[in-house]
Amino acid sequence: NLVGAFIVGDGPDLPDATHAHSCRETCEMIFGPCASGSGYYEGSTAATEITGTCYGDTFDDLADATLVGSYVVRDGPLWSLSPTTYSCIDACEHIFGRCASSYAGSIVSTHVTATCYGNSYASTCSDPQPDRYVNGLKYETAGAWSAFVNDNGCNRLNYCCCMQYEVPG
Repeated sequence: NLVGAFIVGDGPDLPDATHAHSCRETCEMIFGPCASGSGYYEGSTAATEITGTCYGDTFDDLADATLVGSYVVRDGPLWSLSPTTYSCIDACEHIFGRCASSYAGSIVSTHVTATCYGNSYASTCSDPQPDRYVNGLKYETAGAWSAFVNDNGCNRLNYCCCMQYEVPG
């Protein structure tokens, strides 16, 4: 659900000027905690869909993150084995182990986009999805989506970044 919008640079000075705030953190500061209590804000540059990114996102140049590594979507388990589906965050933890705070995914190496590539069951590479997105428990039926699976040779690269602070979600 769309909670609200803000213009980057038009807000009040934030109390912690030494810490760069993510889009999610900024939304929590402006709009308060998510109403559901268990959800988290997802940034967007469009009012009609969740893009997982914000203009002016403060993750520029990896100031709040350390690039741990990258992986190719097709390097995941073979689709015909009905593997577990992975979000980008799940794949980062599976490949590189846990990080001190939490991972964020990216489709570029220069800054955190909080998005990643993946594959829809029996289809080709998908457009970027939020880095926590996954569909289905197993990659075995139409509609299943995974950021780490060998299906139709998706050769897109996802980057794994360890954030300097815990990302809600």
